[in-house]
Amino acid sequence: MCCFVVVVVVVVVVAVVADVADVIVIVQKAVEYVIVVMVVVVVVVVFEVVVVVVVIVNVVVDVFVATAAAVVVVVVGGIVVMVAVVSVAQDAKSERKSR
Repeated sequence: MCCFVVVVVVVVVVAVVADVADVIVIVQKAVEYVIVVMVVVVVVVVFEVVVVVVVIVNVVVDVFVATAAAVVVVVVGGIVVMVAVVSVAQDAKSERKSR
């Protein structure tokens, strides 16, 4: 679900800055960044599993530490996704200008 939302955001942002004729180029660039998004999702899922284990095994103080760390991972993942979105948009613009 998260990947679907990210792909929709990428397509919408790129569609705003690009022409309809650039759709093929946009899709090619977006596929390149889906790999980055998938890596981020895997890291977040693995970290969430670790958080669940910490919650089950440890005391409340550890839960706060684990939650803060999970928030950091999600924020960093969001930054990576936004960088990817901006890169796709810029690549599409430069492809259009080079034609």
